[in-house]
Amino acid sequence: MKVRASQWNAALRRAGALMPRAGKGINIYRSPKETVISLADQPLSWRHPWHTLLSWVDEKWQFNVKPGFVNGFDPVVPGTAPEPTEEEPKPKDLGMIDVPWIPMRGTRPVGSDGSRVPPFFKKLGVKQVKMPSVTLGNFDSFNVGDLLQAAEDAASNRKLVAFDIFVTMARATYKMEPTFTGNIVLGSLLEYNVTYDTNSLTAFGTRPRLNQAPKMDEPSPPDLSSRLSGIVGDDGLDRLPVATGYLLAPAENPSDQPDRNWTPYVEHKCFWNVTHQARNAVPINLPQLSGMAGLFALTSRYTLAPAATFAVMEAEMQRITAAVFNSTTNKGVFWTT
Repeated sequence: MKVRASQWNAALRRAGALMPRAGKGINIYRSPKETVISLADQPLSWRHPWHTLLSWVDEKWQFNVKPGFVNGFDPVVPGTAPEPTEEEPKPKDLGMIDVPWIPMRGTRPVGSDGSRVPPFFKKLGVKQVKMPSVTLGNFDSFNVGDLLQAAEDAASNRKLVAFDIFVTMARATYKMEPTFTGNIVLGSLLEYNVTYDTNSLTAFGTRPRLNQAPKMDEPSPPDLSSRLSGIVGDDGLDRLPVATGYLLAPAENPSDQPDRNWTPYVEHKCFWNVTHQARNAVPINLPQLSGMAGLFALTSRYTLAPAATFAVMEAEMQRITAAVFNSTTNKGVFWTT
């Protein structure tokens, strides 16, 4: 009896369809008499971009971040540049793809210093110690016993430390340069020029950088007086939180510093590749628009005006100020693609 190859292959496919197939995290063992299905010892798991592992490697805590991409590029890791050579006297830092493990450099206490404790760790015995505040108002009535009790609670509290992992993107900033004119006749006491400042781009370049710090610093926007005096409150870095790493001390006999006996946890904050874009708009020359010059001129013109016009004057000043400040920021944004 002759069997065509196509018939034989079809019969094999039909027989194979009746047999169980190994899925994700499953092992299948077949023998002539039986088939054994079991769970894999280490089931595979999908690691999303920026997925972070915190582990004890080479006698110290290190972390690994699955490379994510910003504008199509993986961030560089500061401090990973290879040794200089004759061919490469100034080597550059390596990208995330080429850096498997990154040593943890510093942490912050959680709970023992009065900071907020995530609910998950409260269930594991970490408490938020209430630290009494000493001010000039309550200095005379301050109870030293409260301070001693807080110190005792902090010492007996289960230790928890944390650090932040984040991406920074450098960009140009705007710089406001005030010039005192004293031109009372024209009502212009001050004039402002707005120019580009590229110091951040010069220092860090256009490629994203993966950073770590005990706590990610998020500069607060400068107040009105700082902006008017020409103080630059923008450091030219946009920040994207990636993850927060936690190390929890054992409940009994913990060491002063995190060692192999501490338990790692990671709170992820970014799960996708992202795009970044700054405004990169041409800075507006304020004197041409009667910006701050107009603001001070407005103040001068209304100095001798009736009180009924003060409300109108204040509203106009606020409008001009908002227009000026909206045109003197270059802060960028991140979004998923």
